[in-house]
Amino acid sequence: DGRPWVRTGDMGILDEEGFLFFTGRKKRIIVISGYNIYPYSIEQMINALPEVSEACAVQGYNEQGKPLVKLCVVKAVPAADEDALRAYLFDYCQKHLNGFSVPRRIIFLPALPRTKMDKLDFMAMSDKLPE
Repeated sequence: DGRPWVRTGDMGILDEEGFLFFTGRKKRIIVISGYNIYPYSIEQMINALPEVSEACAVQGYNEQGKPLVKLCVVKAVPAADEDALRAYLFDYCQKHLNGFSVPRRIIFLPALPRTKMDKLDFMAMSDKLPE
């Protein structure tokens, strides 16, 4: 259209009234078998649960190097049983997400790592690509 654009990597949706809503960052998309997985939608759903203080969905890999969704979780009650909560979260995700978006690995952390700007450091939580 002849106008200059700054490509930030931010993604969003424009509603009927012309309001723009931020939905995530392009570099955070997880691609599994050609399907785009949007971590923001997983995090939004999980963070709404009372059992979870904070969650972050990131890129993970299985033993064969295939990509998967890894969910990093801070429990709302630190003493809560991790095995029971992991089973509950996995079951909840299976019921509410499409198959590729279901986290295959759920880990619990005392706090999610943050950058110097106090944003979630999703790169620190992501698995490195196996060699």
